[in-house]
Amino acid sequence: MDKKIKILFIIIFVLIISIILFFGAMRYKNNSKYSIEEIWFYNDKDQKIFGELYKPKKDGKVPLIIYSHGLGSTYTVGEGYADKLIDYDIAILTIDFRGGSDESKSDGSTREMSIMTELDDLRTVLNEAKKWDFVDVDKIVVMGGSQGGVVSALMSAEDQSINTAVLLYPALTLPSYAANMYKNGDIRDKMGSVYVGENYFSDVVDLDVYETISKDENNILILHGDEDGTVSISVSERALEVYKNVEFHVIEGAGHGFTGNNRKKALEYIIEYFKKNDII
Repeated sequence: MDKKIKILFIIIFVLIISIILFFGAMRYKNNSKYSIEEIWFYNDKDQKIFGELYKPKKDGKVPLIIYSHGLGSTYTVGEGYADKLIDYDIAILTIDFRGGSDESKSDGSTREMSIMTELDDLRTVLNEAKKWDFVDVDKIVVMGGSQGGVVSALMSAEDQSINTAVLLYPALTLPSYAANMYKNGDIRDKMGSVYVGENYFSDVVDLDVYETISKDENNILILHGDEDGTVSISVSERALEVYKNVEFHVIEGAGHGFTGNNRKKALEYIIEYFKKNDII
């Protein structure tokens, strides 16, 4: 290839990257309706928990959603929901659990993480967020997918000041599965593709998720795909038998995780539910 053509290609490449970075920065700084901020939380051991906050530029108090990601994922999973829900003047905080994945911005490794450490992280974040002057503490929502759905469900059962829990394909039987593995001496290095430690199994030995959530009187919205091959839809159907105030919708054709049209449908159900329950 001619040297001049090579130089031209390099210049074009640099320009493209510069444009992408520029508009990415604009997204964070110059949106007229909301801002996106990096937030750091610290637990009682002074360990860092990262969050990304979508904050409406609106006077007065607004509802707040705290989004919890699934096993091996990051805060970025919540961005697809935040980008849409922010249009309804809802603040959305998507968090990275400590040791949630190798890509997590928070402290800790996956070998130190468990459902209970993630619950502790969510508790730390929630207690701090309640102090923010722009948050309507009567309209706080915990929302999560898969393992994050379990953590959100447990948090809602623990804190009855929460308005609503939105559970997306929640892996509610995961704790009992991990506990049985521990009791049977079947402790593995991995859960799925994520390296974990012994505490991932031992931390949930005494946890009965369905018994715990049966005491929850908060509003609950559950969305689950009928083609979920990772967490059976029967897991959510069983939850309907124990929750006091629950609404359930099936996303037809959806697997484990909502993308594209399936996420669009999920958002429609969420927004409709929020309107019906005076969150927005």
